[in-house]
Amino acid sequence: MTRHSVSHARKRQPLSFLRVIPILVLIAGCSPEPSQPPLAMNRINTDAELSVCLQNHNFNSFIPAEVHFYNEAQALELVFNTLVQADHAGHLSPDLASSWEISPDRLQYTFHLRPGARFANGASLTSRDVIFSLEELIRRWSHENEFNCIAGAIDFAQGRQRSVKGLEAVNEHCLRIHLERPFNLFLHLLASKAASIIPADYAGKPRDEFRQDPIGTGPFVVDKRLEKVMIKHQPFLKLGFLRRDKYFAGPPPLKRVDLFLPLETPRASTLYYFDVFLPPEGFSVSSVPTRSHRIISTAPDVQVFLALNPEPANARALSREWRHIMQFGIDRQQLVSELGIERSALPAHTIMPVSLFGHNRYFRLNPERALRARRQLPPDSERRLRITIYPRHVSLVNALNKQLGAFGLVLESDVIPLEPYYSGMRDPERQATIVRGVADYPHAYNFLYQLYSRNGLLNYFNHANPAIQELIERLPLENIRIQAQLLEQLADLCAEDAWYIPLYFISDNFITRFSVNPLGFKFGGIIDFHAIEVNHESINGSN
Repeated sequence: MTRHSVSHARKRQPLSFLRVIPILVLIAGCSPEPSQPPLAMNRINTDAELSVCLQNHNFNSFIPAEVHFYNEAQALELVFNTLVQADHAGHLSPDLASSWEISPDRLQYTFHLRPGARFANGASLTSRDVIFSLEELIRRWSHENEFNCIAGAIDFAQGRQRSVKGLEAVNEHCLRIHLERPFNLFLHLLASKAASIIPADYAGKPRDEFRQDPIGTGPFVVDKRLEKVMIKHQPFLKLGFLRRDKYFAGPPPLKRVDLFLPLETPRASTLYYFDVFLPPEGFSVSSVPTRSHRIISTAPDVQVFLALNPEPANARALSREWRHIMQFGIDRQQLVSELGIERSALPAHTIMPVSLFGHNRYFRLNPERALRARRQLPPDSERRLRITIYPRHVSLVNALNKQLGAFGLVLESDVIPLEPYYSGMRDPERQATIVRGVADYPHAYNFLYQLYSRNGLLNYFNHANPAIQELIERLPLENIRIQAQLLEQLADLCAEDAWYIPLYFISDNFITRFSVNPLGFKFGGIIDFHAIEVNHESINGSN
């Protein structure tokens, strides 16, 4: 067996070169000028209370298996842990599992739990808690391929067995997971927020109560359940969290975190009330006062794309020629410019994740292909496509129509509210929709897997392309040269298939006060709240 073990100590960011220089001078014996006040020994405010405003009010549950919205993932980050965790680039490290071993055939994973990890109610973390959490997840997501790789998962989900055969408690602090087949991204699956560990049987709480008042192993506990508040005469939902001083990785620097979910688009003057805020659609980043606030961008790991319905039942499905007009005829650079999002978006010339192949400057879709496809259609033919969107994407569809109208193709918007938009994503009656896709667990290849695998989280219309799926199943490869060739072949197949039309990659801009040290992020733009430090508002009388 191969063994993975990492030190329990939490790593700090290395000091920059400029920050090191003054320290070296002091060590050499050069004291400050007598007229200068001495530097404060500790700038970090350990009693800081952080207020964070997110983009919308979507929030339903603290139960990990029920998580659907970004806001919920942010809240789970405060309260829960996973067996393994991933940083913003998808690199894995231990979390509740201090180490693990993988069998040579990659069918058996043995995890050793941290003996000092406890839930907020004082109960020790055990293998039974992990098994309960994964069984709840399998029960909820039984139709998803990645969870079905665990031995006995399908029989359990369909009620033929009372437990999952592949989940074995070796002892209280050792767990073994058996797979039916190798799955290259299994550890990344366990880093998903949906795979957060909860206490067995919800720690005796009714399920409905746990949804709003959870018990986790994380660095914070829920202090205030979801409540409506007014900030500068505007309505918000508020969730409050208090620091856990006995957290196994050490108490976080923050005493308190409050999440605010706006019930209507907040005014700019209201947003500056918060220590950290995620600007709403249409907010001008150039208006941020640079003397008091900084702008922090996440990685461009969310792709916005058109999903077309290929189902035979969809009589209005686009022919190959019309799909190629969209795939090869949209000027992504012009699109990003017209939407005014150049600062936070990269044109997506291929459906491949940006970290793999998405922004390779030598790979560009050829507009001549669109003209060639148009010439294969009758000269006077026109096509109208009904596209289901929510209000945020009205300007995007308008910008697309400016380009596609020259080819005789018109997108007709069916604008519906956000919640029914998401709940009906798999509606076979929809002809097309706009999707914002990010890997549900942290690995770039997973984006493609979820697009083309049956019942994948992003494969809303159950599109199947065996040639594409076969190549995806082979990823990742140890041989980088062969993998690069495979990715290029895969990009060509996806472009030719053209049921998914890539538009752009987007990153989020967080605005923070200067007193908040630069934010750290986990995969998918999730703030690492345990690592946030806030400085005292003034040091020696100056801001």
